[in-house]
Amino acid sequence: MHRTIRSTARLIPLAALGLAMTGPAAAQALPAAKTLLDRHVAATGGSHRRSLETLRTAGTFSMPAMGASGELLMIQARPNLMSMTVTIPGLGEIRTGFDGTTAWSLNPMEGPRVLSGGELVQLKDDAAFDSSLRDPSLVASMETVEKTAAGGRDCYKVRVTWKSGRETFDCFDVDNGLLVASWQTAETAMGPIETTVLYADYTKFGELTMPARTTQQVMGQEMVIMLTSVDFEAADASIFAPPPEIRALISK
Repeated sequence: MHRTIRSTARLIPLAALGLAMTGPAAAQALPAAKTLLDRHVAATGGSHRRSLETLRTAGTFSMPAMGASGELLMIQARPNLMSMTVTIPGLGEIRTGFDGTTAWSLNPMEGPRVLSGGELVQLKDDAAFDSSLRDPSLVASMETVEKTAAGGRDCYKVRVTWKSGRETFDCFDVDNGLLVASWQTAETAMGPIETTVLYADYTKFGELTMPARTTQQVMGQEMVIMLTSVDFEAADASIFAPPPEIRALISK
Protein backbone atom coordinates (compact mmCIF):
# COMPACT_ATOMS: atom_id res chain seq x y z
CA MET A 1 0.00 0.00 0.00
CA HIS A 2 3.07 2.31 0.30
CA ARG A 3 3.89 2.04 -3.44
CA THR A 4 2.46 4.32 -6.10
CA ILE A 5 -0.34 2.62 -8.04
CA ARG A 6 0.71 2.70 -11.71
CA SER A 7 -2.04 0.87 -13.55
CA THR A 8 -5.81 0.78 -13.80
CA ALA A 9 -5.64 -2.98 -13.34
CA ARG A 10 -4.26 -2.48 -9.84
CA LEU A 11 -7.13 -0.08 -9.01
CA ILE A 12 -9.84 -2.63 -9.71
CA PRO A 13 -9.26 -4.95 -6.72
CA LEU A 14 -8.82 -1.94 -4.44
CA ALA A 15 -12.16 -0.52 -5.62
CA ALA A 16 -13.78 -3.89 -5.07
CA LEU A 17 -12.30 -3.99 -1.59
CA GLY A 18 -13.75 -0.54 -0.92
CA LEU A 19 -17.21 -1.67 -2.01
CA ALA A 20 -16.95 -4.74 0.18
CA MET A 21 -16.04 -2.63 3.19
CA THR A 22 -19.17 -0.51 2.72
CA GLY A 23 -21.40 -3.52 2.20
CA PRO A 24 -22.48 -6.36 4.52
CA ALA A 25 -19.21 -6.42 6.48
CA ALA A 26 -19.65 -2.80 7.56
CA ALA A 27 -23.31 -3.34 8.41
CA GLN A 28 -22.37 -6.21 10.68
CA ALA A 29 -20.26 -3.82 12.78
CA LEU A 30 -23.42 -2.06 13.98
CA PRO A 31 -25.04 -3.46 17.14
CA ALA A 32 -28.39 -5.16 16.66
CA ALA A 33 -31.37 -2.91 17.37
CA LYS A 34 -32.70 -5.32 19.99
CA THR A 35 -29.35 -5.25 21.79
CA LEU A 36 -29.46 -1.45 21.91
CA LEU A 37 -33.07 -1.39 23.09
CA ASP A 38 -32.47 -4.03 25.78
CA ARG A 39 -29.49 -2.03 27.08
CA HIS A 40 -31.59 1.14 27.30
CA VAL A 41 -34.49 -0.67 29.00
CA ALA A 42 -32.13 -2.17 31.60
CA ALA A 43 -30.50 1.21 32.28
CA THR A 44 -33.82 2.99 32.81
CA GLY A 45 -35.68 0.43 34.91
CA GLY A 46 -37.90 -0.75 32.10
CA SER A 47 -38.61 -4.07 33.80
CA HIS A 48 -40.11 -2.13 36.72
CA ARG A 49 -42.16 0.04 34.36
CA ARG A 50 -43.78 -3.11 33.01
CA SER A 51 -45.12 -3.80 36.52
CA LEU A 52 -46.71 -0.35 36.85
CA GLU A 53 -50.35 0.45 36.18
CA THR A 54 -50.19 4.26 36.32
CA LEU A 55 -47.54 6.89 35.68
CA ARG A 56 -47.94 10.58 36.51
CA THR A 57 -45.23 13.01 35.38
CA ALA A 58 -45.17 16.75 36.09
CA GLY A 59 -42.83 19.47 34.99
CA THR A 60 -42.34 22.87 33.46
CA PHE A 61 -41.81 23.93 29.88
CA SER A 62 -40.41 26.99 28.18
CA MET A 63 -40.13 28.30 24.63
CA PRO A 64 -37.21 30.76 24.93
CA ALA A 65 -37.62 32.31 21.47
CA MET A 66 -41.24 33.19 22.19
CA GLY A 67 -40.79 34.11 25.85
CA ALA A 68 -43.46 31.56 26.82
CA SER A 69 -43.42 29.16 29.76
CA GLY A 70 -45.84 27.11 31.80
CA GLU A 71 -46.55 23.82 33.51
CA LEU A 72 -47.16 20.33 32.17
CA LEU A 73 -48.91 17.31 33.67
CA MET A 74 -49.25 13.95 31.96
CA ILE A 75 -51.07 10.93 33.38
CA GLN A 76 -50.90 7.49 31.76
CA ALA A 77 -52.58 4.23 32.69
CA ARG A 78 -52.69 0.77 31.22
CA PRO A 79 -53.34 -0.30 28.60
CA ASN A 80 -53.38 2.93 26.57
CA LEU A 81 -55.06 5.74 28.50
CA MET A 82 -53.49 9.19 28.46
CA SER A 83 -54.32 12.70 29.62
CA MET A 84 -51.97 15.67 29.18
CA THR A 85 -52.55 19.25 30.31
CA VAL A 86 -50.27 22.17 29.45
CA THR A 87 -51.04 25.38 31.35
CA ILE A 88 -49.78 28.68 29.92
CA PRO A 89 -50.32 31.85 31.98
CA GLY A 90 -52.38 34.36 30.03
CA LEU A 91 -53.50 31.77 27.48
CA GLY A 92 -55.07 28.94 29.47
CA GLU A 93 -54.98 25.17 29.19
CA ILE A 94 -54.03 23.03 26.23
CA ARG A 95 -55.40 19.54 26.79
CA THR A 96 -54.87 16.30 24.87
CA GLY A 97 -56.18 12.84 25.65
CA PHE A 98 -56.89 9.29 24.56
CA ASP A 99 -59.48 7.10 26.28
CA GLY A 100 -58.67 3.89 24.42
CA THR A 101 -60.92 4.79 21.49
CA THR A 102 -61.12 8.53 20.96
CA ALA A 103 -58.16 10.89 20.61
CA TRP A 104 -58.89 14.54 21.17
CA SER A 105 -57.41 17.98 21.78
CA LEU A 106 -58.82 21.12 23.33
CA ASN A 107 -57.06 24.46 23.34
CA PRO A 108 -57.89 28.18 23.17
CA MET A 109 -56.37 28.59 19.70
CA GLU A 110 -58.13 25.74 17.86
CA GLY A 111 -61.05 24.88 20.08
CA PRO A 112 -62.19 21.26 20.57
CA ARG A 113 -61.06 18.68 18.02
CA VAL A 114 -61.60 14.93 17.67
CA LEU A 115 -58.43 13.58 16.07
CA SER A 116 -58.52 11.29 13.07
CA GLY A 117 -56.21 9.92 10.39
CA GLY A 118 -52.51 10.24 11.08
CA GLU A 119 -53.04 12.27 14.25
CA LEU A 120 -55.20 9.50 15.74
CA VAL A 121 -52.69 6.79 14.78
CA GLN A 122 -49.79 8.73 16.28
CA LEU A 123 -51.53 9.54 19.57
CA LYS A 124 -52.78 5.97 19.92
CA ASP A 125 -49.19 4.69 19.61
CA ASP A 126 -47.86 7.31 22.04
CA ALA A 127 -50.62 6.62 24.58
CA ALA A 128 -49.76 2.92 24.85
CA PHE A 129 -48.27 2.45 28.32
CA ASP A 130 -45.24 0.52 27.06
CA SER A 131 -44.72 2.69 23.99
CA SER A 132 -41.40 4.05 25.29
CA LEU A 133 -40.16 0.46 25.65
CA ARG A 134 -40.90 -0.16 21.97
CA ASP A 135 -42.95 -3.17 23.03
CA PRO A 136 -43.31 -5.94 20.40
CA SER A 137 -47.09 -5.60 20.62
CA LEU A 138 -46.66 -2.14 19.07
CA VAL A 139 -43.52 -2.41 16.94
CA ALA A 140 -43.22 -4.54 13.80
CA SER A 141 -39.44 -4.24 13.37
CA MET A 142 -36.33 -2.32 14.40
CA GLU A 143 -33.09 -1.92 12.46
CA THR A 144 -29.81 -0.18 13.31
CA VAL A 145 -29.01 2.03 10.32
CA GLU A 146 -25.90 4.03 11.26
CA LYS A 147 -23.61 5.47 13.88
CA THR A 148 -24.12 9.23 14.12
CA ALA A 149 -24.27 12.03 16.67
CA ALA A 150 -27.11 13.87 18.41
CA GLY A 151 -27.23 16.20 21.38
CA GLY A 152 -23.45 16.22 21.47
CA ARG A 153 -23.28 12.44 21.92
CA ASP A 154 -22.22 9.63 19.61
CA CYS A 155 -25.16 7.29 19.15
CA TYR A 156 -26.53 4.40 17.11
CA LYS A 157 -29.54 5.35 15.00
CA VAL A 158 -32.36 2.81 14.86
CA ARG A 159 -35.27 2.78 12.43
CA VAL A 160 -38.51 1.80 14.21
CA THR A 161 -41.36 0.49 12.07
CA TRP A 162 -44.62 0.47 14.02
CA LYS A 163 -47.45 -1.98 13.43
CA SER A 164 -49.62 1.06 12.79
CA GLY A 165 -47.50 1.79 9.71
CA ARG A 166 -45.55 4.73 11.16
CA GLU A 167 -41.77 5.02 10.93
CA THR A 168 -39.67 6.80 13.56
CA PHE A 169 -35.99 6.84 14.55
CA ASP A 170 -34.26 6.47 17.92
CA CYS A 171 -30.59 7.12 18.74
CA PHE A 172 -28.93 5.28 21.63
CA ASP A 173 -25.77 6.60 23.33
CA VAL A 174 -22.70 4.57 22.32
CA ASP A 175 -21.21 4.79 25.82
CA ASN A 176 -24.10 4.40 28.26
CA GLY A 177 -26.90 3.00 26.09
CA LEU A 178 -29.42 5.70 26.99
CA LEU A 179 -31.78 7.17 24.41
CA VAL A 180 -30.39 10.58 23.45
CA ALA A 181 -32.62 11.55 20.51
CA SER A 182 -35.62 10.58 18.44
CA TRP A 183 -36.96 11.79 15.11
CA GLN A 184 -40.36 11.54 13.51
CA THR A 185 -42.74 13.21 11.10
CA ALA A 186 -45.37 14.46 13.53
CA GLU A 187 -48.95 14.65 12.31
CA THR A 188 -50.58 17.96 13.27
CA ALA A 189 -53.59 20.10 12.36
CA MET A 190 -51.20 22.04 10.09
CA GLY A 191 -50.01 18.88 8.36
CA PRO A 192 -46.86 16.72 8.74
CA ILE A 193 -43.99 18.41 10.58
CA GLU A 194 -40.46 17.08 11.02
CA THR A 195 -39.67 16.84 14.73
CA THR A 196 -36.48 16.20 16.70
CA VAL A 197 -36.52 15.36 20.42
CA LEU A 198 -33.34 15.41 22.52
CA TYR A 199 -33.15 13.67 25.92
CA ALA A 200 -30.68 14.68 28.65
CA ASP A 201 -29.98 14.81 32.39
CA TYR A 202 -31.24 11.31 33.17
CA THR A 203 -32.43 11.22 36.78
CA LYS A 204 -33.69 8.44 39.05
CA PHE A 205 -37.36 8.74 40.09
CA GLY A 206 -38.09 5.79 42.34
CA GLU A 207 -37.19 2.68 40.37
CA LEU A 208 -37.28 4.50 37.04
CA THR A 209 -34.52 6.54 35.41
CA MET A 210 -35.94 9.22 33.13
CA PRO A 211 -34.63 12.26 31.21
CA ALA A 212 -35.18 15.31 33.42
CA ARG A 213 -34.63 17.55 30.40
CA THR A 214 -36.34 17.05 27.04
CA THR A 215 -35.89 19.46 24.15
CA GLN A 216 -38.34 19.39 21.24
CA GLN A 217 -37.19 21.06 18.03
CA VAL A 218 -39.95 21.91 15.57
CA MET A 219 -39.81 24.32 12.61
CA GLY A 220 -36.79 26.15 13.98
CA GLN A 221 -38.32 26.56 17.44
CA GLU A 222 -37.34 24.82 20.68
CA MET A 223 -39.50 23.80 23.61
CA VAL A 224 -37.64 22.67 26.73
CA ILE A 225 -39.43 20.43 29.22
CA MET A 226 -37.97 20.01 32.70
CA LEU A 227 -39.34 17.03 34.62
CA THR A 228 -39.89 17.85 38.30
CA SER A 229 -41.81 14.90 39.76
CA VAL A 230 -42.94 11.37 38.99
CA ASP A 231 -45.39 9.26 40.96
CA PHE A 232 -47.26 6.02 40.46
CA GLU A 233 -50.54 6.59 42.33
CA ALA A 234 -53.66 5.05 40.86
CA ALA A 235 -55.63 7.40 38.62
CA ASP A 236 -59.42 7.65 38.59
CA ALA A 237 -60.86 6.53 35.25
CA SER A 238 -62.77 9.81 34.93
CA ILE A 239 -59.46 11.60 34.31
CA PHE A 240 -59.29 10.02 30.87
CA ALA A 241 -62.87 10.72 29.83
CA PRO A 242 -63.26 13.30 27.03
CA PRO A 243 -64.51 16.68 28.31
CA PRO A 244 -68.05 17.88 27.47
CA GLU A 245 -66.87 19.88 24.43
CA ILE A 246 -65.39 16.72 22.91
CA ARG A 247 -68.38 14.56 23.80
CA ALA A 248 -70.59 17.07 21.99
CA LEU A 249 -68.51 16.63 18.84
CA ILE A 250 -68.61 12.84 19.16
CA SER A 251 -72.40 12.83 19.51
CA LYS A 252 -72.70 14.63 16.17
